[in-house]
Amino acid sequence: MPVLTDKQRDQLNEAVKEYLIVHKFENAAAAFEGELEGRNARSFSSADTALEKKWTTNLRLQSKVLDLEKQIKQLQTDLSEVHNPDPTKKSKTRDALPVEPAKFSLAGHRAAVHAMAFHPQYSVLVTCGEDATTRVWDYETGEQERTLRGHTNQITCVDFDDSGKMLATCSQDMTVKLWDFQSGECLKTLQGHQHTVSCVSWFPGADALASCSRDNSVRLWDTTLGTCKRELRGHSDWVRVVIVSADGRYIASGGHDQSVRVWDGHTYKCIHHMPEFTNAVECLAFSNPEANDTVREHYKVADPFSKGGGGGGGGTTTTTEGGEGNTTDNHTAEKDDKPKRDINAMIAAAKARVAAKKEAQEGKKQEKVTNTPQFLVAGARDKSIKMWDLLTGASVFVLTGHDDWVRGITFHCSGKWILSVSDDRSIRMWDIAEGRCRRKIEDAHGHFVSCLAAHPTAKPIFATGSVDKSVKIWLCK
Repeated sequence: MPVLTDKQRDQLNEAVKEYLIVHKFENAAAAFEGELEGRNARSFSSADTALEKKWTTNLRLQSKVLDLEKQIKQLQTDLSEVHNPDPTKKSKTRDALPVEPAKFSLAGHRAAVHAMAFHPQYSVLVTCGEDATTRVWDYETGEQERTLRGHTNQITCVDFDDSGKMLATCSQDMTVKLWDFQSGECLKTLQGHQHTVSCVSWFPGADALASCSRDNSVRLWDTTLGTCKRELRGHSDWVRVVIVSADGRYIASGGHDQSVRVWDGHTYKCIHHMPEFTNAVECLAFSNPEANDTVREHYKVADPFSKGGGGGGGGTTTTTEGGEGNTTDNHTAEKDDKPKRDINAMIAAAKARVAAKKEAQEGKKQEKVTNTPQFLVAGARDKSIKMWDLLTGASVFVLTGHDDWVRGITFHCSGKWILSVSDDRSIRMWDIAEGRCRRKIEDAHGHFVSCLAAHPTAKPIFATGSVDKSVKIWLCK
């Protein structure tokens, strides 16, 4: 049976004839052409089709090489945009939001999906759930790469360190496990909590980890030694969630006592206590630098990291889905200018030197606090989302619109949006500037949407997990 199609056979024959002509085999070329014209259909043996098989193999390899070259070029472009973003060029993709339908619906978990995390460098998503497994997916192909096993009960949270080399998981088996992500080997099992471990979050540098538990505590671990170095007490009930800011300056926790606590990441003292919900707190997120700018601009909150900045913020804005809300601003009385005296040139020069030195110091400070969040958002079972100024503990705004528990929350990489998921099965996109829900995806899953993750780079890709056992990858347009 012929291996080649008629079109492929004609192309091969033309190539052979062209080869004979180019290399001055005129007689052979003429004979070959004559044979072609007088060729009659005949049966083919395996020996007859050997050349054709090689030809098709070459065609397939050539096509694959071209595809791989295109992929390499695209990856190089993406990598260049991540590490060397052009500040003068605004990418439309960067401002894009998730759209239906989902790119992939990943099936593999045998029970509800509880949590997920994107790898900071590779096209990898890690998920965990009620089936006591941690699954590794390639979110660009939708293929499952491997499964990590080791916990003996439901896995409640998963988190990568900032390099992506280490992975932490926690479970209802009351342990935290640290994994070498490349090899998939469990390096350490951290024990100390007296009940379900609900959440884990890495400090920058991968040498420390925070965890929280149904035993009402937050524990801070030395991951090199595998020991608990400090226990934070303050919550009066199950601590559901804990997160560490990208610069390690803040730790935030929330839980069944219907409150959020913010801890100093260096002194470990509780600096803010916000008991403002009417049900358990499910999720938390720190603002990124872009969101810092957006909130300051639209809610009259001072920039504490800039020249002349200070602590203070605007009043509280209460908004609903599609509504604007009322805002009360806090005003500070302006001080009267003091009478100016005549000063000599020496004093003026001294003041100029002091001002220059101060400006240089503030410039260094600005560089150091680039990744320092100024705001914290929380979602709760009372269906609301609230934001606070981390410097003052003042409430910035309240968002309402979900019809059930808010289970996951994150900032968009552009800093213009907050995304949230809920047991009402929806994904909602909140415009920070307007303080309202501008877009939503109804019925994102067939059951409660239990978790949400955003890609950690400037490339907007989101993933959601559900009680329906599925994981979905959402591209943005």
